[in-house]
Amino acid sequence: MELRVLPAATDDVGTAAARVWNANLLGDSESHYGRSMEYVQGVEKFEKVARQCGIDDEETAASVKQSGEHA
Repeated sequence: MELRVLPAATDDVGTAAARVWNANLLGDSESHYGRSMEYVQGVEKFEKVARQCGIDDEETAASVKQSGEHA
């Protein structure tokens, strides 16, 4: 899957807009992609710790669901 935005036109505005979109989407750890990957890694860590503590998938899912209801 390609996440990069292509310029809608070849003029200065089109290329600048695509460059800014790509920076926001993929640029660094603060980009949308970076934050999404950070979230996924956090969930994976949570699941790993839960397994080490003997908590099954059903309990883990219930915990995540409950924490989301309080957010």
